[in-house]
Amino acid sequence: MKGLEAFVLPISGLLDGAHYFLFQVDDRFFSHFEKSLITAGAFEVKLEFDKRPDLAILHFDFQGHITVNCDRCLELIQIPVSGRNELLIKFGRQAEEEEEIIYLPWKVENLNVAKYIYEFITLAMPLIKKYDCEMDPHAHCNEEVLKYLRLPDIENDKDSVWSDLKKLNFK
Repeated sequence: MKGLEAFVLPISGLLDGAHYFLFQVDDRFFSHFEKSLITAGAFEVKLEFDKRPDLAILHFDFQGHITVNCDRCLELIQIPVSGRNELLIKFGRQAEEEEEIIYLPWKVENLNVAKYIYEFITLAMPLIKKYDCEMDPHAHCNEEVLKYLRLPDIENDKDSVWSDLKKLNFK
């Protein structure tokens, strides 16, 4: 993946044992993925690469935020996203992937982890992206949009259709 060379691990040159890597992920990172659900964000990704003779265990720990439009008021908001994921690499077979296991041939020298970082961050995103405007006195909510979402006071509205429906007796 061109432009993502900073995410390449030299696995053939690493000795057995734990190795630690720190990656900074920003908007440029997400632009490398076609039809990305995330266009803006900033993350710090800590990777523990535990290499053993016939396998490697990768522990991804990430923390940061994405910048998206609020699903309620449509304003740009920052939503915190964090997660911890594990990936297992087994050496010796032909290159193939399963859910949480990657099989690599012995002669592979490098591994680009950008794809896995992207997938883990994307899967950690909340399904509903909204900001709790009512609890924050400095909220950046679009009040013009929110006024359409507020329910009318049916109990006190004497001219509403609902007041006429309450008068109906179905006995």
